[in-house]
Amino acid sequence: MSRSLHTVTRHFPRVSAVSQLLTRPIPAQIRSNIVVHLPARHSSSARLKNFESAKEYAQYAKIQGIGDSQVYKGTLFEHTVRDALRPLGFDLLIVGGGGDHGIDLRGTWKDIKIIVQCKATSKKPGEINIRELEGVLGRETAKSIGVFASLMPLSPKALARFRSSSHAMIYLCTDSYDDGGSIKGLSANPAATALLENHSIVKKTLPNGASTFSLIPVS
Repeated sequence: MSRSLHTVTRHFPRVSAVSQLLTRPIPAQIRSNIVVHLPARHSSSARLKNFESAKEYAQYAKIQGIGDSQVYKGTLFEHTVRDALRPLGFDLLIVGGGGDHGIDLRGTWKDIKIIVQCKATSKKPGEINIRELEGVLGRETAKSIGVFASLMPLSPKALARFRSSSHAMIYLCTDSYDDGGSIKGLSANPAATALLENHSIVKKTLPNGASTFSLIPVS
């Protein structure tokens, strides 16, 4: 017992009794029945785990009780983006973490390196977001394409920067899985088109009004 606590307990017997109870070891038979309830956490390992699909991740989050967190929304969008790009032949893994320079997914399309930045916000991405992706691409190898994915369409200035950039970029606009996960737009700038080995992004509108996109070889 510390000196200050000893002084207090000497003058206040009740405090002394309580302090003795608090410092006394808990019997094993009582300790074994103590259950500590901790709030649900969204661990970094869970965030970086590559679930098979956005649907699988959403089911996991529901079980864990983390479906209302901002981390959940961002991670769900990353899985949604991966789902959207998979049919086009993009092989991607979620990699976001410390020192990632804002890269959320990495992978390949054939022998081309792919990096992806995801913005799951309700605000239109601005020119600064495209400039940031250009900065990240500047640290990658020459044969790399940067994908910028967002819930909202690019602002006019951002779209102009995207189209004129000397860095190869693809822009993806899609709803998150919770909102249907439908792709609203997908396009490549001229620099990316030059790397896609004579493939072109083709949009097809289905009878129900939904859109699908494919990478089709151009003869």
